[in-house]
Amino acid sequence: MQTIFTVGHSVLTIIEFVEILDKNNIDTIVDVRSVPYSKYNPQFNQEVIKQELLKSKIQYLFMGHMLGARYDDLSLLDEDKIVDFKKVQQTKKFQKR
Repeated sequence: MQTIFTVGHSVLTIIEFVEILDKNNIDTIVDVRSVPYSKYNPQFNQEVIKQELLKSKIQYLFMGHMLGARYDDLSLLDEDKIVDFKKVQQTKKFQKR
């Protein structure tokens, strides 16, 4: 069975972030951010992090379009306009993966 870790980048440098991944033998990052960009931490913008991970032989997979917290489809939101991930799981797009 594989282990899944959750990680956040906080204000780490990209080098510190990759060192943590290496130390924990993490070989794949699944980016679940709906918007994979950071005004305050540009080292974690999608293109940058993808390239840095590649240098360390860590795979980068973007799935923010399926697992992120922002959806345009109002039928996937609850009464408080928050994503209902049980509804998301029922979509053809989600089940396709």
